[in-house]
Amino acid sequence: LLFISPSKALSNQVYLEASARFEKNYKEPGKHLMGIFTPEARGNETSCQILVTDPECLDGLLIDPVYAMWRKRIKYIIFDEVHAMNT
Repeated sequence: LLFISPSKALSNQVYLEASARFEKNYKEPGKHLMGIFTPEARGNETSCQILVTDPECLDGLLIDPVYAMWRKRIKYIIFDEVHAMNT
């Protein structure tokens, strides 16, 4: 799942709140429920089920070959406050 919020501040807020509220234990080491990908914060972006980002970083995720394997795993995209985005 890719969750796109309209700003970096909201991305951080969503990541912190969801990480505090939900947890999942994986049998495989190195897997995580939540990840974040913003200019200021990055964590678990290649090993998570839910990745929180902003429109600015979304371009990089979709274009950068480093994330090619990750892109194949995307099944759903949620645009938070899509009416506020001007991209």
